[in-house]
Amino acid sequence: MNKIFIISISILSIIIISTIIASSIFAYILYQKYSYLWKIVRRMENDKYLWPLNKKISLGITNYIKPSGNTLLIGVGNCTVLDHLIRKLEPNTKIEIIDSNKYLLDLAKDKYKDRCTYINDDFIYHKFDKCYDNLISTLPHKEFPLNDIEKIFTKYFNVSCENIVYFESKIPHVKNSYVKMLIEDKNKFNDKFIWTLTIKKNYKNIPPVNICYLQKKIIDQPSPPPPDSQKQHSDSH
Repeated sequence: MNKIFIISISILSIIIISTIIASSIFAYILYQKYSYLWKIVRRMENDKYLWPLNKKISLGITNYIKPSGNTLLIGVGNCTVLDHLIRKLEPNTKIEIIDSNKYLLDLAKDKYKDRCTYINDDFIYHKFDKCYDNLISTLPHKEFPLNDIEKIFTKYFNVSCENIVYFESKIPHVKNSYVKMLIEDKNKFNDKFIWTLTIKKNYKNIPPVNICYLQKKIIDQPSPPPPDSQKQHSDSH
């Protein structure tokens, strides 16, 4: 009886020790993979512009980008968007990230190394020397005053060649309407191309957001009449 008891205790001890070791290894692996997220979470209370975006939102934006296009990401946030961008874009595609928060930018740099180019500056005032096929913004527009909203969208249009993806709160507020007015004004005074707006609703993010996609489309110009018709027209006179 004592022998069976000792064997049972030994087996139970082995199981407990093995469970502790396995749990420790698993916890270490998780820490190595997601340690940068813990650093970000600690900063969230002090940074109102850090807008956490879930996997569903991050996957959503990749439906609207050009896989071979050079890309500008405005605001690195919690790196979720960047994770999916890197998977979606072709390996040699250039990715530039601009963020005024050096702490978050350094975390992204530690994780992605030379895969991206990192710019520690304010997007509104930074001087760009080129335009981008994909411009993706994680800026929470409702946190900015209206005069900054106009500057931000003017800059979006100036540095984007083709695609602009951004996020908006689903809660109606005056800045949503203001953004639509800016887009309408942009189209009103241009006879060569227009920006079309597509909105994808998403209720699974906290806070709930819409994915907004702006695409530049060339306006079809009327074809000139064939030479023969022009000649006939002149002969009739």
